[in-house]
Amino acid sequence: MQIKCHAYSVQKYGDAKEENQDAYSACQSGDHDSPKFFRAVISDGASASVLSRTWAQLIVESYSDPTFEDDEVPGPRLTQLRESWAKIAENHKVPYFAEDKLRTGSFATLTVLKIHAPEDGSNSGKFSAFAIGDSCLFQIRDRRVITQFPLTSGDKFTSCPPLVVSKPNDHDKYLHHHPKIEGQWNSGDEFLLMTDALSCWFLENCIQDARQLAKITSIESCEEFESFIQEQRFLKDDDGAWKMENDDSTMIKVIVHQETQSENKPVSVKTPLRKSADSIELSANKMFRTYWLPILSILSAAVITQFLLANRSRKH
Repeated sequence: MQIKCHAYSVQKYGDAKEENQDAYSACQSGDHDSPKFFRAVISDGASASVLSRTWAQLIVESYSDPTFEDDEVPGPRLTQLRESWAKIAENHKVPYFAEDKLRTGSFATLTVLKIHAPEDGSNSGKFSAFAIGDSCLFQIRDRRVITQFPLTSGDKFTSCPPLVVSKPNDHDKYLHHHPKIEGQWNSGDEFLLMTDALSCWFLENCIQDARQLAKITSIESCEEFESFIQEQRFLKDDDGAWKMENDDSTMIKVIVHQETQSENKPVSVKTPLRKSADSIELSANKMFRTYWLPILSILSAAVITQFLLANRSRKH
């Protein structure tokens, strides 16, 4: 089994990159060329709470640990996460009006995809996933969406989804009864994990529209992703409503192959501890070659042409 994985993230329009509350990570277990399983994790920190970005990052770092093979949320792992968050919160100073929020804790969604390697070397295998909240998973095969999890339509999104909380809370009841799914992957299948604003847009626009589906699955760079998100945020539907909510938007794209393809070696993607929206910055040399050199060439040609025309005019 070989995995090709890319992740893209962009903050709310008007926010700085470091204000992005989303987090993501991915890992694999076993040998580099023949992993036992691959896991991708995505989390959306609730912007209404304090330290939600930190909490989301702690969650994805913990649940993407290759040594962790039990995908259940309750238990020692959550206890350790809460202890880590408490140490950070203890030294985190907030304005007096935010102290109550800090005492309440931080909130975040959690969606985990686990792709299992086939035991018999066949071109298909099993996958499993669980979710707390409204970050969604989609499976695509032959340019069709065949799995939607945990939500299946745009009207299922609410302002109060189940969340993982950094302190014991009434939300803990969701930890024991969260949605789970098991399925089968075929070689060439694509999995998309998305935070809520993008998930809602996807369900409303891509399930029945092959062109929109092709548009988002063809994204291959951070610049393309950011341009796509910004475009959708400023489009309105027939009722005059914005097509996409202005919210942090993150997508993990995973393509699984069983046949040997040297160009698709397994890739591990992790959120940096100080993660911001990903971007690719051109170096000064590359920028010169890419942008300024062609412009200078055109200007030089224009100057030479004007000089020759001026000389011809003088002769006549």
